[in-house]
Amino acid sequence: MQRARVANRLPFRNKRLKNFDLSKKNHLKAKFSAGRLAWLGDAGSPVKKTNILVLLLVFTVSLAANSSLLGTYYFADDDYFQFDKSITYWFATRGIWRIIGIPLPGWLVSREIYALALIAAHAIGGYFFFLVARRAFGSVAHALLLTIIAMAFPWGYEGLVWASAAGYVFASCLLWVILWTLLSLRADQRQIYVCARGLLFGSFLCLLIHEALFFLALRGGFHRLDAA
Repeated sequence: MQRARVANRLPFRNKRLKNFDLSKKNHLKAKFSAGRLAWLGDAGSPVKKTNILVLLLVFTVSLAANSSLLGTYYFADDDYFQFDKSITYWFATRGIWRIIGIPLPGWLVSREIYALALIAAHAIGGYFFFLVARRAFGSVAHALLLTIIAMAFPWGYEGLVWASAAGYVFASCLLWVILWTLLSLRADQRQIYVCARGLLFGSFLCLLIHEALFFLALRGGFHRLDAA
């Protein structure tokens, strides 16, 4: 009798274990879905490997193109009367105008990490530039070529070697992050309002760094809304 009861329960237990395994597989599948891996570009192992290789490449290009920053930084004329101001004094005299874009490089110079921070920001900006270009052209080769040209050629070299102009580098990096996020958003995406708040915060942070690129990010957001 006891054995019969156990035998009757076995199919039920096997069914529960099978359902548990299926739910576990579905959970893992959802965890590594396209939405969760959007920051890598698109889902899939080949694309992920491509993005990792591109990330290593842009850091190498940034280091090679800006290796001169690793030397001693010599203050320029504008640095002297801007870097010795505290945040409180800056806000009292200039408000929020570039309240992060200028004091932050001064702090980085004083801690002797300015070169590393600028090389990293240049590389991160280049990586998100690649993601935006790949989405626009639909080609890894074209996006990679444009990324190398944009990073290796001295288009904005003064913004890297001159600390008072470093706000352009940080704001540009944030701008490409914002544009990539806008291109990745979908109307049916979960937690869309959380992403929208993050974009608002990023845009406001961009404004505190440099006002010119803030308006570009704002225009990109309006264009995305019009397209939707």
